[in-house]
Amino acid sequence: MFRKLALGILTLIVVSIVIPSTLLAQKSASDILEKTKDDLTPESVAQQNEQDTNSFIKLICDTITIPLICPAVPVHNIYAPESQTIKENEQNTQDQIDELKRIDEELTRLSDELESGDIAGTSSAQVLSGSTSVSLIDRIKNIFGTRKPIAGHTLPQARQLQSNTNETKVQEVATNLLPEALQQKTSGLTSTPGLTPGPTGGVTNPNVTGSLRELIMQVASVFGVPWQVLEATLHIEGEHVFGLSSDEIIQYQEPNAQVPTNCNPNVCSAAGPMQFTTGYDNLGTPRCTACGLATCPNAWSSYQNAVTEKVNDGRMPNVCNLKDSLYAAAKKLKNDSGTGTSETTWNKTAVTKAAQAYYGSCTPCNVAKSGTGAYYACQRLGKTYCDYVWDYYQGTPDEVVEPTIPAGSTGGGSIAQAYPLVTSIRSVCKYGGTPGRVHRLNVQANNNCLNSVIPQLTSNAKNDLVYSANEYINLQCVGLVVGMKWQFDNHDLTGGGHAIDYASNVPPEYRFVRKGNGFPRVHDLLIWDMGNEYGHIAYVIEVNDASSVEVMEANWDSAGVVNSRVVYLSDPKVYGWITRL
Repeated sequence: MFRKLALGILTLIVVSIVIPSTLLAQKSASDILEKTKDDLTPESVAQQNEQDTNSFIKLICDTITIPLICPAVPVHNIYAPESQTIKENEQNTQDQIDELKRIDEELTRLSDELESGDIAGTSSAQVLSGSTSVSLIDRIKNIFGTRKPIAGHTLPQARQLQSNTNETKVQEVATNLLPEALQQKTSGLTSTPGLTPGPTGGVTNPNVTGSLRELIMQVASVFGVPWQVLEATLHIEGEHVFGLSSDEIIQYQEPNAQVPTNCNPNVCSAAGPMQFTTGYDNLGTPRCTACGLATCPNAWSSYQNAVTEKVNDGRMPNVCNLKDSLYAAAKKLKNDSGTGTSETTWNKTAVTKAAQAYYGSCTPCNVAKSGTGAYYACQRLGKTYCDYVWDYYQGTPDEVVEPTIPAGSTGGGSIAQAYPLVTSIRSVCKYGGTPGRVHRLNVQANNNCLNSVIPQLTSNAKNDLVYSANEYINLQCVGLVVGMKWQFDNHDLTGGGHAIDYASNVPPEYRFVRKGNGFPRVHDLLIWDMGNEYGHIAYVIEVNDASSVEVMEANWDSAGVVNSRVVYLSDPKVYGWITRL
C-alpha cells in the first residue's frame, strides 16, 4: 500500500511540476510526462516487484533527470549515489507523503497566482518576492536530501558535499525541480555563493578590489552618502560585482560599457548592478504581470541622469553601466535619507529611511509574511534589508590614509621647488603694482614674465598658465593647478571644469575624498565649496599634520595672484580633495 501511494504521489509531483501550461513548460517535456502518467499509473506499479519499482524510478530519471533523487547523475558537480535499502518507518513515511502533498498544493497555488498576476512584490528600486521559491527549495531539499524513505522504499540520498558549498549547490539543484516560470521569477534575485547571509555586523567584502572601493567612495562622496551605505546596497543588489577584477571594474565604468550579469530585466523590470526597475519586464512588455503588477515600475527614469549631472564625458546613462548605476543609486539613497547636503555621517534613522525606500520593505523578520519582499530579504540575509545595511555601515570602518610627504616626485621637479617657485613668480610677475599677479598683458610672447621664473617652468606648465591668463584675463586657480601638475607631477590633469566641478567630474586616475574621510597628501588638489558655481582649488605642496596643509594657489584673495599659505582643514568651506590613484 505504501509503495502504491508513494509512487502515485511521486508521479503526481513530477506531473504537477513540469506539465502545467501556465508555468511555460516545454511541449516536448509535457508530452513525455503525459505518456509516463498514462503508462505508469500507481495501480500498475503496485503489481510490480522491487526491481520494477527501481525501473520506474530510472524511467522517470531518464525522462526529466531530477538530480536529488536519481542515481549517479552528475549535475553541477553533485552526484547522487546508488540507492540503499532502508528499513521502513511508517511515521516518517506518512510525514513525507503529507509534505509532498503540501508542496503540490503550493505549486498549484503558485501556478494560479502567476496566471492571475497576484504574486506579492514591492514598490522599490528592486521589486521582488521570491520567498515561495526559497520555501519550496528548502522543503524539497529536506525530503530528497535525507535518509528517510518514502512509502518504505529506497531513494537516493545526497552525498555529503565538501566544505561550505553544500548548501549553495543543493539549493541550486533543488531549483531545477521548480517550474520554468518560477525560475524566471527568481532569476537574478537569489543570493549568490559569495554573500554570507546575516552577518552580525557590517563586514567588508573580502573580495572587494581597490578600484571598486575607490569608485564607490568617489561616487558616495559626490552626493554626501556614507560610502559604506552605498557599498552595502551594492553588496545586496549586485554582489557579483565584487568578483570582478580591477581591470573589469575600470572597463565597466567607461561610457556605454555594460556589466553583463543581470543586464537583462527580470520579471519585475529590475536590471543592472544596482537592480533599478526600468519599466519593462524580461519579455519586453511594460506590464510585469508575472510580478503581480499591472504596470512595470521605473525608478531608473527618475535617477538615470545623476551621472550626467556630475560627469561631463559624453556618456549616455545605461542601467547596466557600473558607474552610471552607482551614481543613480547614490542620488536615490541621499534623497530618501532625509539628510542635508553637508551631512555625511548618518544615524540609524537616516540609513533605515534610505534602505527601506530603496528596497520597499523592512518589516521585522518575526512578523514578515511569506511571499513578501521583506520575508525574502530575511531568508536571504538573515535580517531585514535595513538592518543589513546599517550593520554593514557600522562594522566597516573608514579607510584612513595617514598624512605623508612622498620623497621627491614622480618627475618634472619636486615639491621642494614649490616655495622658491612661488617666490620667483611673485618677484618677476607684477601687474598694476601687485606682486605675483599673472595677467593677460604680462604673459605676451614678447614680454612673458614666466620666462624669467626660477626654477624654470616646463613648457607644458608654462603653456597652461599662459592659456588661463589669456582666456580669463587673470590666471585662475584651475589654470595654476593644471600647470603645476605638469611641473611637479609630470601629469596631464584633464576633466573638471570650474574648481568645484573637480569633486564630481573627477579626472581619470583620480578619486574625490570628502573631508572627514582621511587626510590629504602631497600632490593632492584641495577643493573649496564657496557657495557658488565656481569654488576654489589649490595644490597641496606640504602636509604639516592631521589638521593643516600648505598649498600653492592662484586667484584666492586677489585676482590672478600666485601665493602659498597654510590651510586648516577645520575651515568649513574646505570640501575635500582629489587624489591620484
